[in-house]
Amino acid sequence: MSEYGVYSQFDIKKNKETFINYLEVIIMPDGTVRYAVPSHQILLINIACEKEHVTKKQLDDMCPKEYYYDFMTWLVNLTGCVAVWTSSCNAPELPTKRQIAKLKEMKMEGIYKGRIPIQKEES
Repeated sequence: MSEYGVYSQFDIKKNKETFINYLEVIIMPDGTVRYAVPSHQILLINIACEKEHVTKKQLDDMCPKEYYYDFMTWLVNLTGCVAVWTSSCNAPELPTKRQIAKLKEMKMEGIYKGRIPIQKEES
C-alpha cells in the first residue's frame, strides 16, 4: 500500500490523519477536490489552458489589465474552481452547490477553518 500524500487522490479522512493544519486544494465545479500541486496558481493555469484550449502564453494574453495584480482571482473566475487553503479560500463569483457542500464538509471535519462563500443565484 502506498503512502498517502499530496500526489494521492484527495480524501478528507486521510488528509485529516496525515496532515496537521495543512489544506491546499482546488475544488472543481463538480465538487471534485485536487491537491494544489505544484501550487494553486500553476494548477489553475493548467486547468484554464485545458478548458480554453490555449497555451500558457495565450492564456496570459487573455488576462484583462485589471487582473494583472490579481491573477489568481481571474483564474478562479475563468475556471470556476475554488482555491482553498487551511484558513481561507478564493471562490468564483458563482460557486457551485457542490463546491459549497465540499467546503462545508471540510469545515465539519475540522480541516478547513475559513469562511464558506455565499451561494449566489445564477442569472
